[in-house]
Amino acid sequence: NSIYQYAWTICNSETVLISCQVQTDGPRHFLQPVGSFDAETQGNLIHAFQALPCPIKIFGVGADFIQKNPEFVSHFEIHNDSALANYIYRASDLATLAGKFYSKKRNLIAQAHRLYQCSIHKLTPENSRECLDVLDRVETDREERDAIVQDDRAAVETAIKNFSALGQKGILIQIDGKVAAFSIFEPLNRDTAVIHFEKADRHYKGLYQIINQETAKAIAALGVSLINREEDLGVPGLRQAKQSYGPLEVIPSSTLVFTQSLNNPR
Repeated sequence: NSIYQYAWTICNSETVLISCQVQTDGPRHFLQPVGSFDAETQGNLIHAFQALPCPIKIFGVGADFIQKNPEFVSHFEIHNDSALANYIYRASDLATLAGKFYSKKRNLIAQAHRLYQCSIHKLTPENSRECLDVLDRVETDREERDAIVQDDRAAVETAIKNFSALGQKGILIQIDGKVAAFSIFEPLNRDTAVIHFEKADRHYKGLYQIINQETAKAIAALGVSLINREEDLGVPGLRQAKQSYGPLEVIPSSTLVFTQSLNNPR
């Protein structure tokens, strides 16, 4: 929120519209409307968009929304945004890493356990602030703190400071009594949990693979069958890492750019 300055309004009793600011001092854009989205609300929203002096975009739009609301979508150009696609995995796949496909992951984990004395702990409001030590080491290893790293840290700090209020869960890994990795996740619904953050000190080879597997085990233990590991943000290394775990599905995301239908010119 400190980065995107989210705001929201209730359009009617069953529709929530969320706006965000992608660039500092730039125009406000929107996320896909949440809840019921009847024809009257759609028409009111199009009318409101026409009156705004800046270009309008709606981010994170799913295929179902586009299919269900053709009249509303006809006022927009549709752009596929692979950077915002969500990676979905079977929790059991990531928890067990069974089969030939995951052999390299298993080998890295086995090597790490031979080299390091790892202890796994439940992340709690009391010990969550220790995670910031890991972030300090991750950032020190980078040649420069780019905007993505800074934004990511702000989000982690917000999650930690509001750990209980936001209903977060997670695990923490210590090596020789020192925090070396952590993850933060939460159940999205009965079937799916979302992993928001996984961070590890890269000085320990194989530690990222351990935190990934241990997080999946913790999620599977909750009776949740699917894991959403969120987007790759168009970062090549992050995309490669997410693909290396064999996603069950990559759910596409579109951005709608407001134009004006030929039947209703400005």
